[in-house]
Amino acid sequence: MRENNIFHHTSYEDCCWISVNEHGSGDWYARTLVDLRPRSDTGEPNSSPITASAPVVRITQECDAVIRIPVEDPDGDAVRCRWGIGSAECGDVCGALPNVTLDEGTCTLHYNAAGGLATGWWAVALVLEDFSSSPSCSSPPFPPECGPFTQIPLQFLAFVESSSVPCNQRPELVGQTPEDQGCIGIPTGNTYTAVIEAEAGGSGVTIDEILTTSPIGLMKSSLTVDPNNPQRASVTATWTPTAQQAGQHVFCFRAKDSNGYELKTLHHHHELLTLKLPIPT
Repeated sequence: MRENNIFHHTSYEDCCWISVNEHGSGDWYARTLVDLRPRSDTGEPNSSPITASAPVVRITQECDAVIRIPVEDPDGDAVRCRWGIGSAECGDVCGALPNVTLDEGTCTLHYNAAGGLATGWWAVALVLEDFSSSPSCSSPPFPPECGPFTQIPLQFLAFVESSSVPCNQRPELVGQTPEDQGCIGIPTGNTYTAVIEAEAGGSGVTIDEILTTSPIGLMKSSLTVDPNNPQRASVTATWTPTAQQAGQHVFCFRAKDSNGYELKTLHHHHELLTLKLPIPT
């Protein structure tokens, strides 16, 4: 860890990424920047934004895709995402992907199938930054008092594959599945329970798995197939948080069918839910 009078930098580096398009199997590097001084607007130290991502995102080469990066900020700050720049932020896998645009304000990646990506593995290296939600800080360039207060790295793999399956024949989350981008408070000592249901598209296709990115301790049941509809299946998620887990947590879920494909294209690759526990006073 390196520090100066203002910021603390914590970094991790090692070798190596698996072999990925354009970058080979270079080194990985991730750096976090934190400002622990009291903020002028709150009088308290800044709380970093939180995020979660599957380690691998699957993209069908022939189909447009939208990949939303789940972000939350305990201070209510505006969170922006950008591509990692330079080896000190992202090692040997920096820069934008071809035919993929990043909406920095919504932290959303848009893949344009008309231009395409080569099949195989791609490394995605992003940096999340939090800014004051003041109206004067709504768009760049940002004055120093707006932030960023923190820089958080997010890195994952994208696997691009070709398919003859129509783009509209992908699984959907249905039924009792919690609403996308919802926020649920969990009283201290209580157990959160959710049923996540998915239905496959296309004749003879079934749900193979419902994948989750979840807080520590969340349990997921085995997959249950609907006896009246073999293309529909569900899991039950339960979580009894500890007192030490007070605060906000990101819970994401997505479905994968028997063809290996995930949520419908032109829809998000996962659904996002924020779970909030009261912080003791």
